[in-house]
Amino acid sequence: MRPRNIRRRFSRRSPRDTPEEKRLFDLLQRAYIESRYNPDFEITKADIDALLPKIELLRDVVEQVCNERLAYYDSRIEK
Repeated sequence: MRPRNIRRRFSRRSPRDTPEEKRLFDLLQRAYIESRYNPDFEITKADIDALLPKIELLRDVVEQVCNERLAYYDSRIEK
């Protein structure tokens, strides 16, 4: 699985056309690292509620890419 594949597919389905969409995308990227390593990282309930559909979309994209990769590897196994 290549991160570029995930990034490209996610970007196509998650627009960043408005300042709010861009802010939420940036927050999602920061949250991935900062929520684990920065004890001062905070996020509001409103932001979590706004990010939830994007997180679910990201999960679906990752699942799709992983399933495609597994199918590729499965097809390469001699049976």
